Amino acid sequence: MARRILQLLEERDEQGEKRYAPSDICVLLRKTRISSQIFAEVFADYGIDSETPDGRFTRFVGVEVFVNLLKTVDSFGSDIALLSVMKSHIGGFDERELALIRQADRAHSFYEAFAAYAGYADALGEKCAAFLEKIRRWRLLSRGLPLPAFLTLLKNETDYAAHLAALPGGAKKKEAFDQFFARCLSYAQQQRTLYGLVTQLEEVYKSKGAYSEFRQAGDKNGCVRIMSVHKSKGLEFPVVILARMESKFSRQDFSQSILLHSGLGIASDLISAQRRTTRPALTRALFAYVMGKELKSEELRVLYVALTVVKKSLELFAKLSQDFAWYDLLAQNSPLEWVLSALLPLPCMADWYQGVHPAKEQIEIAHSICGEAAGGGRQEEQFDLKACLLAAGRRPYRPFLRYEAERIPVKIGVSTLRAMDDAEGEVRPAYHAADSGQDGGAELGTLAHLFLQHVDFACKSQQGLEEEARRMVRQLILTEQEAARLRGFFPQILSFLTSDLAYRARASQTVLREIPFSLSVTAQEVGIADSQEKIMVQGIIDLVFEEQGKWILVDYKSNMAEESRLIALASAYQTQIDLYRKALTRITGKPVAESYLYLLRAHTALQLY
Repeated sequence: MARRILQLLEERDEQGEKRYAPSDICVLLRKTRISSQIFAEVFADYGIDSETPDGRFTRFVGVEVFVNLLKTVDSFGSDIALLSVMKSHIGGFDERELALIRQADRAHSFYEAFAAYAGYADALGEKCAAFLEKIRRWRLLSRGLPLPAFLTLLKNETDYAAHLAALPGGAKKKEAFDQFFARCLSYAQQQRTLYGLVTQLEEVYKSKGAYSEFRQAGDKNGCVRIMSVHKSKGLEFPVVILARMESKFSRQDFSQSILLHSGLGIASDLISAQRRTTRPALTRALFAYVMGKELKSEELRVLYVALTVVKKSLELFAKLSQDFAWYDLLAQNSPLEWVLSALLPLPCMADWYQGVHPAKEQIEIAHSICGEAAGGGRQEEQFDLKACLLAAGRRPYRPFLRYEAERIPVKIGVSTLRAMDDAEGEVRPAYHAADSGQDGGAELGTLAHLFLQHVDFACKSQQGLEEEARRMVRQLILTEQEAARLRGFFPQILSFLTSDLAYRARASQTVLREIPFSLSVTAQEVGIADSQEKIMVQGIIDLVFEEQGKWILVDYKSNMAEESRLIALASAYQTQIDLYRKALTRITGKPVAESYLYLLRAHTALQLY
C-alpha cells in the first residue's frame, strides 16, 4: 500500500501538475484499534505522513528504542528493552550475534546470558564487554547528573537525532523524536530519578498508546488519513484504499454454548450432566443462523459505507454490479468475497481470471465464488440448502439487501450541527459531513475553551490570567506558543470571568466543566433527515452549575457575530442547547432551569429557552 501511495503521489495530469496530494488519500479499516498503528509505522518508514484515529499520539520505533535505552540504563530487568538497544545502532549487534549469546546460556534470562558472554575471550565477548561497560558508565552518570543534563548527554553520545535523520523518511522521524525529547525534558523537571521518568513514560504509553504526542509542522491535512469505516461516513476522498478486506467475519457472538437474542430469547446446547455430554440443539442452530444473518447485514451496510467514500463511486458501481440473491451473499465469509462476487461474473473482469498466467489462488476464488462466469455453470450443492433458503426467503421485503438510511450518519458530534447561512440570509442549523482546510479562528476558539476549562474562576484581572497561563504551561496543559496566542484573547475571557454568570458560578456549591456525553436521538430530532433512524450524538458541555437543585447551563461560543444578528445566531444553536439540556437531565436526574449561549467576542450572554 505504501508503494502504491508513493506512485499515486508522483502521478501528474496533462498540465504537469500533481494529480493527488496526501490529503486526497484515505485508508479505511473495519477496526483500527491495532491495525492503524501498524499502518502508520510502515507508512512512516516509506516517508509518508499519516494521521490515525488515536490523534497525534503516534508510535515511532525511534522513540521506543530511546525509551528502551532509558529502561536498560535504569535496570536490566527487561530482556525486550535490552535486545531492542543491542540491535539498534547503539549496540550494533546483529541477529547472528544475539543467537550466539542465547545459545551460550538457554536456562537463564537473556541479560544473564549476555553478562556471562562478556567474560569470553573471543571478538563477540569483547564486544559484549564494551557494550556492558558503556551501559554501566551511563548508569553511574544518571545518578550523579541532573536528569535533564543526563538525557541531553545520552542523546549526544549516541548521535540519536543524526542517526534518525539518515534513515528513510528521516526528516519526519527526527521531528517526531525532537518533539518527544522536548516533552521528555519537561517530564524530567518533575522527576528526581531515572526510574521515576521511565514510570511516567509508561503511564503515558498505557493511556495514549504511544510515548509522545507528534505535532507535524505545516498543514495538518497534508497527510494520508487512516480511519475506521464508521468514522468515514459522509466523507469523500478521490482515492480510497479499503484495507484488510480478507479478514473473516467474526463468529464470536454466536459461537458460545449459550446464545442470547433480543427478539428470539435464549438458546443453548443440550447438556447431559449424567452422561457428561454436550450436543448441538436445533433451536441453537436457528439462533446462530439468525444472528449470523444479522451480523452480515450489518457488515454489508458497513461495506456500503466504505465503498461510497470514493468520489463518483455510485456511477462506477452501477456499471459493474448485478443482482445477487441474498442467499449468495450469506454464503460469503469476508467483504472481499462480496466484492468479487459482484465483479467476477462481469465480462469486463474476464481478463482478471482468464489471463495468460492467472494465479492459482485467483482461479480457485473465481470458480468457488462465481463458477458460471469462470467457465462451467454453478455447481449444485449436494445438500439442497439453497432450495430450503429460497422457500424461507420468498417474502418481498428483504432488509438485508437494502439499507434505507445510508446517508444518515451512525454517530456525530454536536459541533457538526453548526450554523450555516442559507440563500435568504437566515441562520439555521445544518449538518456538515466534512470540513476542509484549517480555520485559525476555530483553533483560537479551541484554545479559549481549553483555557476556560482549567482557569481558576476566582481570577478577575489581566495579571491573574497571565499567572494562570504560566501555570498551565508548567502543567503541560498549554504550550508556550499556545499561551502566547491566547494573550490577545484575554480581554474576552476576562469579560466572562467578571460577568454575572461567572459570579453565580463562583457562588454555587457544584460547578462542572467540560462534561462529555453520548445521547441516542433520531435523525428527525436533530434536523438531519425526516427519519426515525437512531443516531448517537456525542458532545461536551462547557459549564454547568447548580442553583436551588436545578442546573444553569452555559455554552461558550467564539464566533464573530454582528449585534444585529445575535438573535439569529442564538436560534441557530437552539438544537445544540436542547441536546445539552436533554443529556444533562438524563445523566443527573435534575432539571435545567436556565440555558445561556455566551458569545466571548461580543461579551454577551444570550438566554435560550
